[in-house]
Amino acid sequence: MLADEDLGYPQSQIWKLPFVFVSWISGTRHSKAIPTPIEVELNPDFGTNLLDSYHEYIPIWSDRLVDVLRKAGVDNLDVYDVIIRDPRTGLKASDYKAVNVIGSKDCVDMERSEYDSRSERGAREFSRLVIDPKKIHSMKLFRLLERPTIVIINEDVKRGIETAQLRGVRADPVQLSPE
Repeated sequence: MLADEDLGYPQSQIWKLPFVFVSWISGTRHSKAIPTPIEVELNPDFGTNLLDSYHEYIPIWSDRLVDVLRKAGVDNLDVYDVIIRDPRTGLKASDYKAVNVIGSKDCVDMERSEYDSRSERGAREFSRLVIDPKKIHSMKLFRLLERPTIVIINEDVKRGIETAQLRGVRADPVQLSPE
């Protein structure tokens, strides 16, 4: 999550998510049916301004963000309807999706990247991330096999996100190893 001062306002935070017995970071399609809509609630200890991206154990993204990604050519998302409620204000927002990113890549240039050597594959703690572009195979968006909570996007997607001025979404640059 971005800090409130990065956003310029007190951000909201989701809590009271239903437990759905699937992994949202595996990079694979769900084998079980997902009951929809998935209903979540805003945490009353945080702000009321909705963001375009929440990174809970179920990634919840606004329709705006999903549309930006699709317009940039991203076609590997499974999406499920979400309703965000705020009992303080009576808000019932239905323009959100639970998003399962399909695809993960083993594409980190481990020799050029810097990471905590005590961290294990699947939970690598990177301080400098270098990607081998030959291993990406033109994917526009995917999860990183070394750290599946990290979603990697290409430059077209990054430009689309920046142009849309989405709330609570930031694309940090990574380095590419020389070809």
